[in-house]
Amino acid sequence: VVAKWEVVGKGEKVCARFVKEWRFPYVYKGQDLTQVVKGDAAKSFSPQIEGLGVDQQTGIAYAGQEDVGIWRIHLTGGRDEAEPRPFVETRAFDPASPIARDVEGLTIYYGRGRSGYLIASSQGAAHGKERSPIPKIDDSFVVFTRGEANRYLGSFRIVANPELGIDGVQQCDGADVTSVPLPGFPGGLLVTQDGYSGDLFNDPASSTNLKFTPWATIARGFPGGLDTQTDYDPRRP
Repeated sequence: VVAKWEVVGKGEKVCARFVKEWRFPYVYKGQDLTQVVKGDAAKSFSPQIEGLGVDQQTGIAYAGQEDVGIWRIHLTGGRDEAEPRPFVETRAFDPASPIARDVEGLTIYYGRGRSGYLIASSQGAAHGKERSPIPKIDDSFVVFTRGEANRYLGSFRIVANPELGIDGVQQCDGADVTSVPLPGFPGGLLVTQDGYSGDLFNDPASSTNLKFTPWATIARGFPGGLDTQTDYDPRRP
């Protein structure tokens, strides 16, 4: 369930008023999403919503249902409704999908005008030292255009930097990106949760951490390149 609440002021208090909710399936294309087969990640599913991001300019909310895909909810323009199917499915339901099971955090990069990107974490289905059957898209970040089309542009990974002693990002639960220049990050910043502070398969560690990556570094390394310029003002979106 995804719910919409209105934040309202009542005297000296700030309260929330329920407006509407949208329900997403426990069964998708005949697959019971509550099915769990112990010891077999490929046959175990989850219906939960893992990531949520709202485009402040278009009024589209993106909800990532862990094993299904990413749904769009239109919050403005008099529609106030969810689309009947996700705009992109995970590999479990679309063999050509760039998203592994499971889709995690969603975040939006605001470029110039209405340009920019929707970024999704494709976490993968590895558990412990069990390697996922589709390693090429596990632990990756998927980039779509903003707006109604949400066209797939490509994917990238944040890999280890042995010279600096920094491990790569694995099993990311969520990320947040800003195009606004920050001290030390003049071209914007991508913050990613790293599920393992060591190497997931060779040197697993019990703690997690956050990785700070300059957006310009990602943009330059992305096939075809990504925008690094913005006129976005978070105070006046």
